[in-house]
Amino acid sequence: MALKLMLLKLPMRLAVGYKSKSQIARVTTEAWISGNFYCPSCAKFELLPTPPNTKVVDFSCRNCQEKFQIKSKAKKFSTSLRGANYQATLHAIKSGENPSVIALTYCPNRYVVLDVKIIHRFGISESSIKASKPLGKHTQRAGDWQGFDYLLKKIRGRYFIPAIRKSNARIRFLVAKKFQMISNTSFQPNR
Repeated sequence: MALKLMLLKLPMRLAVGYKSKSQIARVTTEAWISGNFYCPSCAKFELLPTPPNTKVVDFSCRNCQEKFQIKSKAKKFSTSLRGANYQATLHAIKSGENPSVIALTYCPNRYVVLDVKIIHRFGISESSIKASKPLGKHTQRAGDWQGFDYLLKKIRGRYFIPAIRKSNARIRFLVAKKFQMISNTSFQPNR
């Protein structure tokens, strides 16, 4: 079996034509996950992006079918993490279909991945998400869309799995071992 080298540089060539920093981050970090990151559940390089505009899920594993949502930021995540669609996420949590989160931070000057933490889906509950104010009447998505924040302090530490720290990748099989340990019955969902 060939060893796959994980490159930490974001593919900035894909950012050409984008002006918004959030769109640049989305395009480059999603491409980085597709080309360089493994499934935190089974350790295989089988993460596939979901079709555009899929609610709640950004990637799924072709091997084990585990689902993930990616969240990225140029600064370290502190007490909260910006989510997307509140109602869709709340529905996914209530039905037990919410994905785990891949929380990625990068250096905005060098466009290099600094840290990646996995937040296991069992740690995400209704009490760990907080709805944002609804969009104003004059916005494009007014009335049918509301964002939210993941409240990181409301998620127990045992549900966080470090995969990359200060641009140093952990052995992927150790990440998957911790993910599977949480997935087993010894850890019940934080609901």
